[in-house]
Amino acid sequence: MNSLSTEVPNSLNKAAFIRHPGFEKEVKKFSRKTTAFNEALATLERLLAVQFNPISPQIVITPKNLHRIAFSAEYELWKVNCVATKGLRKSQMPRIYFARRGAEIFFLCMGTHIDNYDDGELKAIALSRIQTFLG
Repeated sequence: MNSLSTEVPNSLNKAAFIRHPGFEKEVKKFSRKTTAFNEALATLERLLAVQFNPISPQIVITPKNLHRIAFSAEYELWKVNCVATKGLRKSQMPRIYFARRGAEIFFLCMGTHIDNYDDGELKAIALSRIQTFLG
């Protein structure tokens, strides 16, 4: 198990959340601007654990906000459009790219309109960073 894991699965139906070091840096930087973001990220983890539960998944994030970007035999790449964060307008809320492999969810990168992100660039970063966990 990676040392950056925030949760260790203790049963088959529990998700493990693993953060890429680059994602951690992005979170720290954004958290300085918006102190409520860590709470929003914890909420997102709870929602993803339900959405991608290997035993009994439930749709708790609408397809409007959750998009499968790419997939392979080893993983699926997803993007969450709006991570609800107190004090931010919808257009300012972070977009987070993550990969899923079984019960493991790898947070890869994030961006906001505040930082003037480019969707194509974030996708390229995510595809590059997933190799850290697969290789």
